[in-house]
Amino acid sequence: MSYAGRSKYDEPGRAERYRERSERRNREEWALVEALLRTLPGAPRSALDVPCGTGRIAEHLLGRGLDVRCADLSPAMLAQAEDRLA
Repeated sequence: MSYAGRSKYDEPGRAERYRERSERRNREEWALVEALLRTLPGAPRSALDVPCGTGRIAEHLLGRGLDVRCADLSPAMLAQAEDRLA
């Protein structure tokens, strides 16, 4: 069985374009994550960001002081995340 997400972002330039996607969409996603974080019984100390994509959510979580681990099936997306979070 194949999964398109495993390879589609490895097409030349696609991960870079994804990284530059709409800031509005990024804010909307982060608002959902913040709402979820507020439902937790205590303040989290760590997070696993899967699939991490270009590291947008991980960047916010790191900014909140969490220890974050990132994983993604796409090497190109993971490279974008590593670059963003370096």
